[in-house]
Amino acid sequence: SGYGTAFSGNNPDIPEAITAIREELAAIKQANITDCVILIDDIRGFGSEISGKKYLGCWAYPTMQEVREALLKINTNFELALLGDMLLAFDKNNYQPKFSDTVMACTKTRLYDGYNLSDEELIELEQKIMQAPSDEGAYIEALYKIMTDYQDPMFWHDLWYGLVALGAHKHSDAHQAFSKAKVRAKHGMTYDHWRIDHYMEVCNT
Repeated sequence: SGYGTAFSGNNPDIPEAITAIREELAAIKQANITDCVILIDDIRGFGSEISGKKYLGCWAYPTMQEVREALLKINTNFELALLGDMLLAFDKNNYQPKFSDTVMACTKTRLYDGYNLSDEELIELEQKIMQAPSDEGAYIEALYKIMTDYQDPMFWHDLWYGLVALGAHKHSDAHQAFSKAKVRAKHGMTYDHWRIDHYMEVCNT
């Protein structure tokens, strides 16, 4: 993707020059390839649509919800799993990989659209992230720092690390991460949900 690639036609001003993902998934669908495993990298650049509001990631990138819809058009049996900065799609009838509670909680919260989870279900998943085993917690922290260095436009890594830090009683670190999740000053993006304010209040107690 991007300027100078064969796909872009050297025109960085059109969405197709930035990412080919929509056309790639459409090509797989058009070719009627259903028995496949799909890996999509650089998920940090993909936005989210929550309660009808779009939180943009990198310019021209689709939302996770748009990607999920495109994947399910390829195979309605696809199951999705978020692995670090990569999304995995596989036919749940043909493959049964095992994932940790932390991986599945991050996956489901990343695919949250404001309607597919109740507040109670969302908080229950975030409790699992908060209670992540030490190795997974350390990985989430490392991912958070990497994404911060990348100037990642999305708020999920801040939120997840805030939860891990809160679970480890690192209240100052947690509060800072939750603050970034609420307001990404560089990108002018705000994500308001009462649970984040609640987490921040817990950090102050």
